[in-house]
Amino acid sequence: MRNSKVVELNSTLELLNENELYSFKGGLAGGQSETEIPEIIIPAPDRDDDGGTNPPDTDLPTWDDDDLPIWGDDGPPDGGTGAGNGSNDVPADAFGGIFSLTLAERSFLAHHVPALGVLKMIGNYNLAVEKGNGINNEADALRHALWSALDAADIGVNLARQFHTLHETEHPGTPAENAMDLYNNEWGYNWFLQNGNPEDNMPKFELDFNTAVINGSIKTKP
Repeated sequence: MRNSKVVELNSTLELLNENELYSFKGGLAGGQSETEIPEIIIPAPDRDDDGGTNPPDTDLPTWDDDDLPIWGDDGPPDGGTGAGNGSNDVPADAFGGIFSLTLAERSFLAHHVPALGVLKMIGNYNLAVEKGNGINNEADALRHALWSALDAADIGVNLARQFHTLHETEHPGTPAENAMDLYNNEWGYNWFLQNGNPEDNMPKFELDFNTAVINGSIKTKP
């Protein structure tokens, strides 16, 4: 079960109205949580030249894989509009101490994932690490499968696959290690498509994962 304070924070966000939401900065006061919630800056509504408020942008920008954006630009180099001006800034260490987000990962999240989606992804990562914290073993496989399934539930399979593939590119191990992680990520996406959010039925997820380890559907070593 996810830390109750994370649930409380998410519930608080859902209760805020639009005018309150953009000024909210995520995070729990005081350092009193087992799972620290880093600050997430919720984007303010766009304003036009005369001070009025425009509806939030709905079209997400894209860029080519070989033409990554430079952090701080108004938009991706391929011409997308992007959030710009840090309106969806993501701290470099948003996902905790195990790894820090790279420039490309931060750019992807800022331009493609709404701020509340990023907040959910941080919680998903912390839960996955809590369940499986290892390297090149069964715990490593569980972390990747669960993290990818949780993200697929919260931001969709396509965005989750793009981010997790980028993550393997930005934090490379050996080719065999990256192949193992990507393989287990796919198992997680497929589990979500067949069963829904694993957080709603963690016992089934863990049972299915253990069965997959036994029958070889999960890779536990490179």
